[in-house]
Amino acid sequence: PGCTADVSRTDAPLVAPVTTIVLPFPPSVNHYYQRTRSGQVFLGPKAVAFRERVHLEWLARSWMPLEGPISLEIRAFRPRVVGDIDNVLKATLDALNRRYFLDDRQVVRLLVHLDHDPACPRLEVTIECVDAPPDRRKRPPRMMPALGAKRKPALPRG
Repeated sequence: PGCTADVSRTDAPLVAPVTTIVLPFPPSVNHYYQRTRSGQVFLGPKAVAFRERVHLEWLARSWMPLEGPISLEIRAFRPRVVGDIDNVLKATLDALNRRYFLDDRQVVRLLVHLDHDPACPRLEVTIECVDAPPDRRKRPPRMMPALGAKRKPALPRG
């Protein structure tokens, strides 16, 4: 597939083309960022603790960040049946970024399952190398009118 890792570091193994990791359940976006009285925004203590746990998991595996397009499948086993599915994404993608992949712009496909497990809240994240999607910024070729078709008159300028 179109995804690789920097092999210049020989002390760390590569991430397999399909990798599943189990992470703690992230804090809610409502508790992720906090503000000082002057209005400055910073990561809250729960967000810092979550990122540190993800970082320790990454260090234990000694993997290189992937380069190229990737697909993420996230199975979120939440502790309570509250909250939106998108609350899981911000903290998770930010924590995985620059560890398991270089930049979250590499994510070309994202699938999220929301389940309930109060006994063991967690994330099961599957990272998969995929082929690059077609470049959508390129304009499609102009279609030529069929032979004998009448052209629409141009609108007057002005």
